[in-house]
Amino acid sequence: MKTIKLVILTSIAFFLIEACADKIKEQVKQSNKNDLNCLPHIEILRNGDTINKRREDGTKEGHWIFFEWIVPMGKEPNGAAGKLVRAKVEEGYYKNNKKEGFWKFYNQNEGKFKDSVEYKNDVAVK
Repeated sequence: MKTIKLVILTSIAFFLIEACADKIKEQVKQSNKNDLNCLPHIEILRNGDTINKRREDGTKEGHWIFFEWIVPMGKEPNGAAGKLVRAKVEEGYYKNNKKEGFWKFYNQNEGKFKDSVEYKNDVAVK
């Protein structure tokens, strides 16, 4: 009986985590609207920098970091292999709701730095 209860509780927990991860992915696709309750919209980094901030009119401004839930493959030094973890997808600055300056992009499977692109007025500079 205890085994059945454990299996049921584990299944419920798994589906709740998956539902939250799906909401997070949808949020990234919809430009991070404030309607997500799984994670705070505005976060404060260790250095005091505020990220993912919107003005009163809803436009993006300042430092933004987009995250996704991933399951890292292989051996990780922190023991995260096989576990659902939050990883950076891209990072950069918005000015008047447009990408500005250098944006960093990260590998979606590992969360490690992949590439950077310079933007001016929301257009990639070659």
